[in-house]
Amino acid sequence: MSINSPFASTDLTAWPPSHGALADPVPLYDRLRSEAPMYRYPEPHPVTGAPIFFASSWEAASYVLTHPDEFES
Repeated sequence: MSINSPFASTDLTAWPPSHGALADPVPLYDRLRSEAPMYRYPEPHPVTGAPIFFASSWEAASYVLTHPDEFES
């Protein structure tokens, strides 16, 4: 699928991501990297209640890995 796929979704508030976003995640990843390299979903995980973070850049992922006390999920 291409970036212009009709199945692509860039909804940053959907959890879990839509089937379209999972089938073609490139547009969502592009938007996350440009708008929110460290994104926290507005709702906690439905089972554990833990906050959900998505690190979409090297810098953001490195920060998460070096600050485990801040990111329990």
